[in-house]
Amino acid sequence: MQFFECDFMYKKYIFYVLIILSFLSSGCAFSSRQKVAVPSAGNEDASTQRVATITLNGVPVEVEIMRTPEEKTRGLSGRAGLEDGKGMLFVFDPPSMPSFWMKDMRFPIDIIWIYNDKVIGVASSVLAPQDALSSLPTYSPPNLVTHVLEVPAGWAKKNGINSVWSSIRE
Repeated sequence: MQFFECDFMYKKYIFYVLIILSFLSSGCAFSSRQKVAVPSAGNEDASTQRVATITLNGVPVEVEIMRTPEEKTRGLSGRAGLEDGKGMLFVFDPPSMPSFWMKDMRFPIDIIWIYNDKVIGVASSVLAPQDALSSLPTYSPPNLVTHVLEVPAGWAKKNGINSVWSSIRE
């Protein structure tokens, strides 16, 4: 009878080990936020890269990368629109608290705030100004950011992007 108990305990042990390994490999272990991997300014190739594909919650986004003050100031201003699956990624090294406005914008966007490897906030469906004389509100992250991603309005909600469960990978 002791042999049966030992065999049962061994199978129970293996079962629990498999459950734990499965849980860990799914990326769900002990954290509600998943890693973010975006092009970094410290990488020589990445610092000159202008277009990249990143993935948020398994959904690829082709992004234009904005690094210089001039590029960041211009952003999406003056463009007619932004296709689904496309975006603009602003890089901030060192981390900062940038303010964004919708000057010369012709379409609404979602603004996704990122710090290192986490989505820390989303400004959804930020509207373009009604006319050139409108006062322009500014939009700021809830905390320091290393990256800001602009995508078409509604894209974040449609793809389940929020500050708790989002993952971004290069």
